[in-house]
Amino acid sequence: MTKKFAVLALGLLTSALLHAQLLYKVEGNGLEKPSYIFGTHHLAPSATIDSVAGGREALEGAEFIVGEVDVTAPQNEIMAAMLPYMQAPADSTISKLVSADRLAELDAKFARWSPMPGVTLDMMDEVKPMVVSAMVIRKMVQDEMEQVEGAPVDFYFQAEGVRLGKKIKAFETAQQQAEILYNSTPLSLQMMMLGELLDNPEENVDMARKMNNSYLARNLEALYELSQQEEDSPFMKRLCDDRNADWLTQLPGMMGEGSCFIAVGALHLPGETGVLEGLRRMGYSVTPVD
Repeated sequence: MTKKFAVLALGLLTSALLHAQLLYKVEGNGLEKPSYIFGTHHLAPSATIDSVAGGREALEGAEFIVGEVDVTAPQNEIMAAMLPYMQAPADSTISKLVSADRLAELDAKFARWSPMPGVTLDMMDEVKPMVVSAMVIRKMVQDEMEQVEGAPVDFYFQAEGVRLGKKIKAFETAQQQAEILYNSTPLSLQMMMLGELLDNPEENVDMARKMNNSYLARNLEALYELSQQEEDSPFMKRLCDDRNADWLTQLPGMMGEGSCFIAVGALHLPGETGVLEGLRRMGYSVTPVD
């Protein structure tokens, strides 16, 4: 496992011109109305929708807004649903997964990336290492990269859908997503990932920057190629490929009910196992919206 794996795993996600769009129209195969798929990125602001030709029209014209998880539910309810998956077993806390010397070494490095002043690594002992990795990556991005204004675009789509009186649909529950994020990888491997993240902050910040720049350039191919730099892993397969396959079983029914605006992480769109090619194999016409 290389040092950039954690960013690729948690950051979810032909020529550049082929995939130089974020918005795709899905029609045919018996659909009465077209649906649209929009590739999101957690660093992209809500204004992204207005920089994409046809984006606002697709959002406002849809009957349903579809996301990975319904984020319009009260945040305390979402957190309560996810918390059991985030907590570490008493015999496998961070302090028990590494030696005392290694813990002290990592704690010194964690001080630079702690989400709040004064919070040390031993204070995070009750949660799984993957939870801490997510906090570290978020802090790295906030401190080292140019900040964007506005709510993240994936949250914005659902909030705007509620404002416009549209129905919200989701591929997964908060519990299902928490299971994937925090239970798909052995805790010993999660601890190794956290250690690599803290040992190599410059490399990980650089990877996050490249992924962000690729997205802002509408270059899904470059984004996909970055994700392919790491060796195959069961976790990445579960995080991306397996979820794509599951979503593809749900999409025909959703789109059959009415026009959908489907917003998922951009890394789920390209590639042979991506959602776009999957829909084409099922008989749908999938075309970029210029």
